[in-house]
Amino acid sequence: IVTIQASIANDSRVALGDGENEKKVSWTEGDKITLQIREVEYEFTWQEGTTFAYSGNGELPSLSRWTMIKATYGSTFSTTQTGEKDDVGKYLALYAIAESESKKYEDLNFIFEHDTSVLKLTLSNDAFKGQNVTDITLKAGAEVVAKTATETTFTGDAENGSVTVYFAIQ
Repeated sequence: IVTIQASIANDSRVALGDGENEKKVSWTEGDKITLQIREVEYEFTWQEGTTFAYSGNGELPSLSRWTMIKATYGSTFSTTQTGEKDDVGKYLALYAIAESESKKYEDLNFIFEHDTSVLKLTLSNDAFKGQNVTDITLKAGAEVVAKTATETTFTGDAENGSVTVYFAIQ
């Protein structure tokens, strides 16, 4: 089994918990990262702690010293999201770049950095009272930055006149 080490810098992998400041920043079962080596991508799956093992079908290429390798996590990023706090972690993306100092995969160590941010947006208006607010779209100029999915319509309860939506922004 070929394994590599990977860690997370500065609380980059954020999944919001029940409290506003509660965050989850560790790798979890089923996490997969992709290594791009000489323009070809190879998938590694989390094993334990900070160790990922190669899970692809083909053979890994041999490494030469000082080969630049890019690693990514979070290929499911989309501008169309649920808007729910519990789901925002599904859309986060991370990246890391490492140089092979030896010819062994086991010596690779990736420190992932943030490639997305979490935006908490609270909309307040007396017209919202007692309503469910749906289909929220966030734009930068004419470009859609994030929006709630129509198939999983965001239904923020605005009983008190305000509603909060969470978006991962890239």
